[in-house]
Amino acid sequence: MGDECLPESSSSKGKVSKLHKRKHQITALFMDMKHKESELAERRSKGLLTKAETQAKYGW
Repeated sequence: MGDECLPESSSSKGKVSKLHKRKHQITALFMDMKHKESELAERRSKGLLTKAETQAKYGW
C-alpha cells in the first residue's frame, strides 16, 4: 500500500492533502462539508436579517 494508508502526523492534523482530495477520502469530504456549512449558516443569518428588516419596514 502507499503513503495514503499511513497515519497522519500531529503537525498535519486538520489539513487535507491534494492526494486526499483527489481520492475523495472521507476526511477531505468532511472538511469541505464543515467549511461549506459555516458559509451556509452565514448566508442564512444574513437572509433572516434582511427578511426581518423588510417585515419591520413594511409591517408584514
